[in-house]
Amino acid sequence: MKVFEKAGFLLLVGLVCMTHGLFANDDPGIKLGRGLTNIVASPGEYYVQTSKISSDRDPMTRLFAGFLKGTCAMVERIGVGLYDVLTFPVPLPAGYQPVIQPPTVMDGIKQQYSKSEQDDH
Repeated sequence: MKVFEKAGFLLLVGLVCMTHGLFANDDPGIKLGRGLTNIVASPGEYYVQTSKISSDRDPMTRLFAGFLKGTCAMVERIGVGLYDVLTFPVPLPAGYQPVIQPPTVMDGIKQQYSKSEQDDH
C-alpha cells in the first residue's frame, strides 16, 4: 500500500507543478512530446548532419563525416529527449523552452529540406 501512496503523492506533485505552465507558450505536454519525438526520431540527425556538409566535398567524405556528426548529434538528441521526458512537469528551462535548437530533429529536417529547395531555385 505504501507504493500506491508514494505514487499518488508523486502524481499530485507533478500535477501541481504542471499548473504553473498553463500560462506559458510551451507547457508540460509540449515538453513531454518534444522529448519523446527527440528520442524516437533521433536517427534523423544522420540526414540533417550529412545535408549540412558542403556539397563541394567528395561523396565518401560527406558520408563518413555525416555519419560521425550524425552519431554525436543523435546521442545529444537522445540525452535532451530523456531530460525532457524525465523533467516534463518542471518548468526548466523557464517556460518549458527547448534545451537545444532546433527543438526537435523533425524541425532540423524541415530546415534542411527548405534550405535545399531554396538552393535549387
